[in-house]
Amino acid sequence: MKSLAIWAINLYQKYVSPYKGYRCAYGVYHQNGTCSSIIKGHIQKEGLIKAYPLIRGQFQACKFAYDNLERKEQRRHKKEEKRKNKEDKRKRKGTEVKKKDDGGGCSGDCSGCSSMDLDVCDCDGGSCDIGSC
Repeated sequence: MKSLAIWAINLYQKYVSPYKGYRCAYGVYHQNGTCSSIIKGHIQKEGLIKAYPLIRGQFQACKFAYDNLERKEQRRHKKEEKRKNKEDKRKRKGTEVKKKDDGGGCSGDCSGCSSMDLDVCDCDGGSCDIGSC
């Protein structure tokens, strides 16, 4: 039974794990080992039956690590969203200030401008570039 379990883990490590990126959440969170390698060691040392409680404990530790990594990623994502929102707000605010500071878009001769454009234009001899002028 022990050798069958080791054989199954070896198959998993060779054919399945590469498609998952070789790391389980436990290995990523703790920066060492993977569940399959740790469980394989338990089985080799203790045998399948005696290693069963250790195997269950390892899977629980992996779930705990996964949950912590997921929470960490959610916090990182929220922080990034806040940063983007602040940046977008600053950009919009900067654009609005620019529009107010540029004289309403007019730079002179408003002879072709409508009366609505003249209300916002400061015509000083150049040409108006608002609307269809």
